[in-house]
Amino acid sequence: RFLCRMRRFPLPFEECLAAIGKDPGPACLPSPSFSQLPKVKKGDWLAEHEEKGQSYSGYRRAITGGFNAGPPRPKFNVVVLVPLGKSFEEFPAFLRAIAGFITAYYLLPVVTTSVMPLAKKSFSSRENEFDNRQYLIGDMFTMMLKSSEVRAVREQFCILGVTMEDIYPGESWNYVFGQARMMDRVGVFSFARHHPEFYNGVHAKNSTLGDGEMVSWWLDCVRTCVHELGHLLGMRHCIYFRCLMNGNNGPGDSAGRTTFLCPVCLRKVLSVVAGDEHGAVNVAVERYNGIARALDAVPRELLGPEKQGVTRGLTKLKQWLADRVLELDQPDAPGHAVQRLAPAVQVN
Repeated sequence: RFLCRMRRFPLPFEECLAAIGKDPGPACLPSPSFSQLPKVKKGDWLAEHEEKGQSYSGYRRAITGGFNAGPPRPKFNVVVLVPLGKSFEEFPAFLRAIAGFITAYYLLPVVTTSVMPLAKKSFSSRENEFDNRQYLIGDMFTMMLKSSEVRAVREQFCILGVTMEDIYPGESWNYVFGQARMMDRVGVFSFARHHPEFYNGVHAKNSTLGDGEMVSWWLDCVRTCVHELGHLLGMRHCIYFRCLMNGNNGPGDSAGRTTFLCPVCLRKVLSVVAGDEHGAVNVAVERYNGIARALDAVPRELLGPEKQGVTRGLTKLKQWLADRVLELDQPDAPGHAVQRLAPAVQVN
């Protein structure tokens, strides 16, 4: 079915504005930094999935009304990052950079456990289309939830399992990128198919990537992490603006691959992790500056201090952050007021 015939995108600007909610602060107002979704074409996520959307007020009702496991609280706010499979022993810096980005993005502390091997006796597996092992995701959930190391983190809000291995949820599925159990606040996500050599049949641990390729791969992986963590925070797919929380059918999707949150979803996040239900400028600017620092650290973490100048894929992201901070620091600048958004070229 081509579902965009049932609901036309982009939505009317007035509906997008209403989704932000009453009395938004300056950080959660539409501005030239954000753009509405484009028209939907065949093959897009919104053409194949009937998304109802989730306004800010709908989100607040959901997280306070018992419809999910609730938001983080001061004594229960830790993201437990669990590396699954020995392949991660060859990518320790990859994990450090991901943990740093998550902390900056969601203002939540991250505890990374030791690598948990995928022992043959404990895991169902099969071969994928490239004759590499593919692991049943349900067994990963079981191992993490039973792990004494994971359970020892008393302040945990959620558990985020990541793996370099290909995964599948059941025999009728070819693969999935990841899966979350909302009520248990646990998710497992695979980086395998983001790897530039995966579809050549090469496992990540057997590949040699150039510096720019390594940074680009990390970016794809960390976007998946923060998108899925958004779901664990109770956010549904966004249908209002180009946003990290858009549903996506891959590189050809009209929505693109956006790294940052739109005004609607930014307000949701600030309300639950910073206690800011409106969108104050100082809170948002501090968060944006933290994300910029995390991105600055990526080449150093992944490639070594001498490769700090490798910025493939990072330059546009850091420029967007700098422009956004400047926009918030100069609220009277032309175009900052609420306005009908002009079509924009995606740069984030």
